[in-house]
Amino acid sequence: MTSTEHSTRADMLAHMGSLQQAAYVRPIEYQEGRAHGLKAIEVKNGPLRFVSMADRALDVCQFEYRGENLVLRRTITSVYGRLSITVEDEVTNESFRDEPLMWMYHCNFGWPLLAEGAEVVIPSRKATPRDETTAADTTPWNEIQAPEANRPESVYLHELAADENGRSFAAVVNRKLGLGVVIDFDASLFPYFMEWKSTGAGDYVVGLEPSNSSVHGRGWHEQRGDLHAIAPQASERKSLTFTVIEGEAAIDGLIARRDALLG
Repeated sequence: MTSTEHSTRADMLAHMGSLQQAAYVRPIEYQEGRAHGLKAIEVKNGPLRFVSMADRALDVCQFEYRGENLVLRRTITSVYGRLSITVEDEVTNESFRDEPLMWMYHCNFGWPLLAEGAEVVIPSRKATPRDETTAADTTPWNEIQAPEANRPESVYLHELAADENGRSFAAVVNRKLGLGVVIDFDASLFPYFMEWKSTGAGDYVVGLEPSNSSVHGRGWHEQRGDLHAIAPQASERKSLTFTVIEGEAAIDGLIARRDALLG
């Protein structure tokens, strides 16, 4: 511990007696309701507090910052005989003031589905590079090349086409394997969509990201005056369905669906 760290710790202790007034990690166990018996970890770090479910792959079920009280409830459904998983999330603002709510799903796809020759399938009307590095990438946004050492990531902002019900999709397909994974969602609830493409060796992954806000961040939205907020005691619900498709005909059908949306 450095002298500066010791001084800060001593100063904090002089004012509060116990550092747990400012920061702590506590194991907890729920005692009632459907969560009865589930173990979790409560973490407080200054103005930030969250609860992570130890028995549920460390899912974060509560998150607060400077008094924000947003509660996430998640339901995951899979029906026997169907090659799909649906994730349904509900966020409730249990505070008594409007709270900013930036909501993005970062859906990662890796090897072996992601490999040289695989393809990203999105009904994209327009793909805008996030930055100069992405703009300089000569590989088309939908093509996947072999891993390359030290290759920088590329990020694209897509304008999606949707059907008459507002539904759209994004997918990664691999014709050599005869496999694909499709994400279906309500595009009206996700007005932004980003593709994170990282084909560097050792960091080989593509992220497909339906979102209610831009990758440019909170400050960008604040300057535009369109930062999304959730009202006091209100709830918002969103869902994604992940479906595995198999075979050349299924992949061709997905491409046809994309082309139909694009008109």
